[in-house]
Amino acid sequence: MNLQLLEETKQDILQNPQTLIMEEFYAENADREHLNLVNNHAHEICGTAACIAGRITDRFGYDRTYAKFFAKLLLRLTMDQANRLFYLNKWPETLRNGYLGARTALEAAKITAQRIDLFIQTQGAV
Repeated sequence: MNLQLLEETKQDILQNPQTLIMEEFYAENADREHLNLVNNHAHEICGTAACIAGRITDRFGYDRTYAKFFAKLLLRLTMDQANRLFYLNKWPETLRNGYLGARTALEAAKITAQRIDLFIQTQGAV
């Protein structure tokens, strides 16, 4: 597992919470309706909001069509680990519900950072 890349990704999410959207690998002009935010969120590099796998893929300039594949390889994860980290419906229930109930982009980013921390602590088992 590439711990450095996970930590760097977590820091990017915390520093740029408006660019996080876990419901999609990429979302052009995403508006995070469930957070009741009116402004669009776009990553400065790619003009989109992205999930964990999407932002890793963009960071290294890989084809977005294969975001999960490239992020999995770069993070050195198994397919099961990648699914647990990249898909919101595979997150532990408390973190998933916290993310979905977040009222601000920063709150959602902090919960995503907690998810990454738990993933690291359990070596991808949870």
